[in-house]
Amino acid sequence: MNPTQKLEFVKAQMQRDANEVVGQMAKIEGVPHPEVVVTFSNRLVSAVGRCFYWETPSRIQISVQHLSSNLDNPAFIHRLIIHEAAHIFHPNHGSQFRDLCAALGCPDEGPTTLTWREQNIVVNGVEPQGHFKCPFCKKVTVTKVVPTQKRIKRKKCPLCKQRGLIYYPTRGNPLHRALLL
Repeated sequence: MNPTQKLEFVKAQMQRDANEVVGQMAKIEGVPHPEVVVTFSNRLVSAVGRCFYWETPSRIQISVQHLSSNLDNPAFIHRLIIHEAAHIFHPNHGSQFRDLCAALGCPDEGPTTLTWREQNIVVNGVEPQGHFKCPFCKKVTVTKVVPTQKRIKRKKCPLCKQRGLIYYPTRGNPLHRALLL
């Protein structure tokens, strides 16, 4: 199975697993089984996942970058589903949230990256996709999202607030390290 096929397989499996986990949590909480949809975002890079518990149906959004770099890490995927599904019932990381996660085999669950770091679960980070360089003040900023042409045109320098930044992709561009100097 090539990486694209594996990613699609894992996405489909995550949708099935999320519905199953939410059903188990609904029984524990004594409430009707809420409908849940799992979506995937290429733009979600600072968080591994998000839960939109206020939407109907509830929506769990997963970072494609984090998922792609952890396809062979079932512990990561399982804990991610449990963590985000628990937010449907308890929006914060309080004691009820932790108790619900513990009931499904994830004791001491809390803010995701902190908990995983403490328990030595390796989460592969998202690599920088490129750099923006300001032609006016020479400030270089890293981006973890491959920008569209529209985003490149609209992006402002964080230092001098000018538009017209130049985008340099990290991969395949031998000059990207020279830009940081």
